[in-house]
Amino acid sequence: MKTKKLWVIPIMLCCLCACSKKAKIQGEITGMGTQRTVLYKVLPQEKVIEDTVLFVKGKCSFTVPQESIGVYILQFEDTSFVSFIVQKGDMVTFSADNSNINRSLQMEGNEETMLHWQCRKALFAFEDKVKNLSQQFIAQHQYADADVYDLNQVMLHKYDSLYEEHRAYLENFIRNNPDKLAALLAFYQGLGRRTFFNSQTDRDLLELIYQHLQPVYPQSEYILDLKERLGYDD
Repeated sequence: MKTKKLWVIPIMLCCLCACSKKAKIQGEITGMGTQRTVLYKVLPQEKVIEDTVLFVKGKCSFTVPQESIGVYILQFEDTSFVSFIVQKGDMVTFSADNSNINRSLQMEGNEETMLHWQCRKALFAFEDKVKNLSQQFIAQHQYADADVYDLNQVMLHKYDSLYEEHRAYLENFIRNNPDKLAALLAFYQGLGRRTFFNSQTDRDLLELIYQHLQPVYPQSEYILDLKERLGYDD
């Protein structure tokens, strides 16, 4: 009997080691009942369904078994989503209010996820400023004596200033964190159909990201795709 019990220890250790390789995600959304959401993995060219996640009374807990680093989105029924960057051993927790998940979202966890979340919050701030500008335009356009052309020019100038301000923020973020996958996501960030950087005109910034990320994640699908985009040979 003693011999049999000794086998239990290595088996338990193996199980613990296997579990430690998984990234763990825990979340709570107040005002949400019990429902399923879709977990997507964001690949360089597409996003694919990874799993479904069950929220029970607004709470969820699940693991991402893939060991290599990956970008994931927990998509809700509307345009709300929680995105994170994890690899083996990472832990992420989040909380939000169901009335506005995107804007009430709070996160804690690994460095990559927190850096990515920092950029998302900055994008929300930019989007709010653009919406406010649009509301100003509509309000002023209602006046009969308003010069529509001059008003358009003023608003476009203000929009361009906001755009350049956020672009400068992202560039500074990338140059300060070129060895993080969050920097690559920041490069491709956009609002609507307009992005803040272009792979051709801003190639030097993209090359900076590749040069710093390649030694960190040499076999990552994101880095291999970036290598192909830049036209680097083996």
